[in-house]
Amino acid sequence: MRKSPTKYSEEFKLSVLRDYYSSGMSKRKCAKKYGLCNADILLLKCGRPHTAVILLIGLWMFNIIINFADRYLAAVRTCNEERHHLSRLNNRPG
Repeated sequence: MRKSPTKYSEEFKLSVLRDYYSSGMSKRKCAKKYGLCNADILLLKCGRPHTAVILLIGLWMFNIIINFADRYLAAVRTCNEERHHLSRLNNRPG
């Protein structure tokens, strides 16, 4: 007798997929972490393709925003440091 496939909640699927794609871990490590077999991870991705696609697009956009914010903050820090350095040079006696 064949065992029926386990049904996972959408929240569980999304949390596993989010962890899998954001951490960069292998399918094997992710499956072990959540007590799944590798085939189950494939089923999570294929069971509702639109969910995986939406999640991937969301993670992609999140990474773009985070990278942009990091570069922006680095540029602001550099600008502030240069401004501080110039003000110290201008205020130096002599």
